Amino acid sequence: MEIYRYAASSERAGHASRHRVAVFCPNTVDPDRLTAFRFSFKSRSGPLASAIQAFFDQASYAVVGASRQRHKFGNQVLRLYQRLGWTVLPINPHAEEVEGLPCVSELQDLEEVPDAISVITPPHVTTSVVREAIRLGIRHIWLQPGAESPEAVADCRAAGIDLIWGGPCILVDAPA
Repeated sequence: MEIYRYAASSERAGHASRHRVAVFCPNTVDPDRLTAFRFSFKSRSGPLASAIQAFFDQASYAVVGASRQRHKFGNQVLRLYQRLGWTVLPINPHAEEVEGLPCVSELQDLEEVPDAISVITPPHVTTSVVREAIRLGIRHIWLQPGAESPEAVADCRAAGIDLIWGGPCILVDAPA
């Protein structure tokens, strides 16, 4: 079981925090703007880098919370997978199609279970998504910034899921 969280100390509004999460996730994927950050991430070693690499080594993915609205992260993450030429399936209970791909309402509606999922849902939805993923045998889960819930993290820990959460954003950390 591997669970990684990127945390950094910071101060905000005069209140010190020992575990404030550092999040950098751009509104659009701009490779020129991200080169320095990607280089610094790629040059690091350790468990977080290993977990992210293991996630990217999978054969198929699903984006839970894929959006039809191109400015939303759920759409940008889906398009990232498409741009990389990877097998990706969108999950959205309110859409029949996202970015030209047929969409299903829930993970359990997929014909084939993906190896890994990116979750871009509100925290109260994330918990049920994670429980469904565990039931289906999905071993790699990346909770994108803002999707994290304590219950989902605890469920992943209990099930031995390889989980990335607490700050890293796939739009930043994906292969160039």
